[in-house]
Amino acid sequence: SSAYDIGGAMLEIEPDLTHKLVYKTRSFGSHWMTPILHDGYLYGFANSILTCIEWSTGRQMWRQSIKLPVQGAAAGDSASAPGTGRGADQYRPPPGRRNFGIASLIYADGRFLCLGETGLIAWLDLSPQGCRILSARRLFTANQTWTAPVLSRGLLYITQNQPQNKNKIPPRLLCYDLRSTQNTP
Repeated sequence: SSAYDIGGAMLEIEPDLTHKLVYKTRSFGSHWMTPILHDGYLYGFANSILTCIEWSTGRQMWRQSIKLPVQGAAAGDSASAPGTGRGADQYRPPPGRRNFGIASLIYADGRFLCLGETGLIAWLDLSPQGCRILSARRLFTANQTWTAPVLSRGLLYITQNQPQNKNKIPPRLLCYDLRSTQNTP
């Protein structure tokens, strides 16, 4: 798959390395994260829109801009959708304090962990029927959080690639212990 309105394709590769096109879809074009195949469905971000497609057919099940509920937002936050799913990054509004923008997913312990490009993190319940935010919090406010999170032995590693906007905390590697229920985002 490819972003910027290119879309994706399913190819069947033969033992002699020839291929056959199974399907093409404009519904799914992963930007920079690796999509996750789970129980026959592919989940990932097409620009800033979380998308689910049926793996075997390429049929789009749903597309959703995920954002925190209004009660979790700070005063003055933008309530606009994070993007339209059309075209390059310059055509989508930047993510605000409530929306994730382009994000990464990892699958762990029966749930999906989503890290947004400005430091929002959430545990998600994803199914062919839709997306439900189980819990969420802001870890920091910094642009270009484009490195996928890594989970190893209950420790979650997150790279803050840019200085934090308000107090100029420099880029850093953060580690959260998810083995304790006290720290679960």
